[in-house]
Amino acid sequence: MIHNIDAILKEHFDFPGERAEVLSETNNHVFQVTDVNDKRYILKCFDSRRSNAYRREVGMRDCLDNFSDIRFPKIIRNIQVADVYYLLLEYIAGDNLQAVWDNDRSQASREMSKLGKMLASLHQIPVEKARKFLSLEDVLYSRVYFVKMKETIIPHQQKLDTEQLLEKCYGTIIQTSLKNSVTHADFGPHQIVVTKDSQWVLLDFEYAAIAPFADDLSGTEIRLEQRNYPNIDNFLCGYTKNPEILDSYNSVRNSFKAYNLLAMLTYTIYQGKTPTKDKLERLYTLLTQIT
Repeated sequence: MIHNIDAILKEHFDFPGERAEVLSETNNHVFQVTDVNDKRYILKCFDSRRSNAYRREVGMRDCLDNFSDIRFPKIIRNIQVADVYYLLLEYIAGDNLQAVWDNDRSQASREMSKLGKMLASLHQIPVEKARKFLSLEDVLYSRVYFVKMKETIIPHQQKLDTEQLLEKCYGTIIQTSLKNSVTHADFGPHQIVVTKDSQWVLLDFEYAAIAPFADDLSGTEIRLEQRNYPNIDNFLCGYTKNPEILDSYNSVRNSFKAYNLLAMLTYTIYQGKTPTKDKLERLYTLLTQIT
């Protein structure tokens, strides 16, 4: 239950919000709050079912502050009222990187390696510093989560061997010996704001996890592919110049990409939408390429 926002702001954040505009009501409630001086903030609200997401948001910002040069919205204040967690954040003025790149594909091509470098910086956070608030392979690689995804996609993917291919994909994912890293789990241009002075600011850490680095790489690749961004290989080159790391990733690359695309398609279906034929075909192609 989300409480009266005006009352929460006045009683617990020590300032009355002049306006509170709803930005999102999907997984948690997000508001843009404007104070009496027209200064804007972001207020994120997490009910008891999303308490782990709240802990990830708070913990990741502390880790980034200490172990990375990535810029992110700062926490102004965080409180708990009854069973709801409230997180008041700095408002970052700027344009979504996805929109910037959609308007200038040449810029996307030039800066693709910068996106890879940002992700590499995130993965360099010491895993042991995040274990207090991130569970090892908490949700993405659980059998229960995979079965739900598989059962959701099967009615839409009519290939006779899809179920067997999905099982093979899952087996490859959980048996991989790739190094675990602190992962964003929803990384990509849609989660980055570009400020007026061309600084990149990374948003939203509620899905962060300790997982193989390939999860973030493949998830970002899929998002870039689906929007037809140019020179995606530059993203991988920006991530690392170490051929051994890229070689180890390439051996399981299609498995991780298929798993990430499966998760995206499942989310689309949960929203009551029908996945497009080309995305279903892309999933099937990836599954058939798993060795």
